[in-house]
Amino acid sequence: PMLILAWRDDEVGPEHPLAAMLSRLPDGALRLLRVPPLTRRDVTAFVVDSLRCSPERADSLAGVLIDKSAGNAYFASQLLLILHERGLVTLDSAGTAWTWNDADLATVEISPNVALVLAERLATLPEVTRRLLALAAQVGKHVSIRALAAAADLTVEAVMEALAPALTAGHIRGSGDAADAAVAFAHPRVQRAALDLRAESTRRREARGFARRLVAAGDVVDPFVAADRCVEAAAAGEPLEEVDAIPFARVLLRAARAARLAGAPATSLSYVELAAALLGEAWAREPELLGSLYLEGARASVIVVERAPKPDFITRLLEEPLDPDARAVVRSLQIDRHLARWENEAALDTTILALAELGCHLPRHPGAVRVAKVLLDTTWSLWR
Repeated sequence: PMLILAWRDDEVGPEHPLAAMLSRLPDGALRLLRVPPLTRRDVTAFVVDSLRCSPERADSLAGVLIDKSAGNAYFASQLLLILHERGLVTLDSAGTAWTWNDADLATVEISPNVALVLAERLATLPEVTRRLLALAAQVGKHVSIRALAAAADLTVEAVMEALAPALTAGHIRGSGDAADAAVAFAHPRVQRAALDLRAESTRRREARGFARRLVAAGDVVDPFVAADRCVEAAAAGEPLEEVDAIPFARVLLRAARAARLAGAPATSLSYVELAAALLGEAWAREPELLGSLYLEGARASVIVVERAPKPDFITRLLEEPLDPDARAVVRSLQIDRHLARWENEAALDTTILALAELGCHLPRHPGAVRVAKVLLDTTWSLWR
């Protein structure tokens, strides 16, 4: 079987789960094909297909598009729309053919800056549409309508109605049925332009309320989206209120588990560290949540060997009065972490200590008979 994946260089960094997955593939299993910018011939074919004209007629218009877009496929399509909106590319009086004046095209002034062009187009949308697009840009490239409704504190119906102009203009694309409707930005540049519709200072000021609404929406919102908004809220400057600490920590824990299972342990560890910082020493109030959080941090710290976790989740767990089974799990993680860091002597000492905690005392240099006996005793102890 063959799996085809497509991504942009600026979408997949070293911490992205896809990068982690690709790094584990055997030699020769991956073939990378880089898609170059469009050529004039490509853009001519695009104009021929879009406007139903001959290649000879399309050549002058294609020249303008390629000069302004530098071969960026999305920008070329946007430029064609702009030319149409400005009345420079129009249908003839009979409505059967597209026409344009080569002299007018030669003098047309359009910024080569994609961001400026997209900002100008977004500025023509209704205010409520721009507001929703800005919120959607904060949520992600793909956004469920229910999640966006939760973020904006609006009904699903109101969101659908407000987004209609953006759908018509091609800034976003819709998918799914009524129960699972979603929208996606047509291009990362559109998402960036939509994000810039709201000043960074405004986003920071409203970060806590934004995160609070997404967290309250529960499973409607992707855990990574909600967790990243919690990260932004925590970094906004003012300390979070105690009422937010527990729900934020629960979302961060969900995202941490998902990140670790997706092959992104560094991201998982970062989520857990923030959640632990939010909760502080809350064992008495939330022993189950904090225990699960520290255990997830311990698992992630076994894989992330480049840095020490803050706090040391394994050491912190072992300071608690755990039952024998739970302590054995944490000791096992401690041994795995020693081995991952090539700390073989420490791994041996921890193994002997773990066995002793289970009632099986083993000297540091036992004979084969003694090892066999202790293994049988350990098996019996665990079975009971």
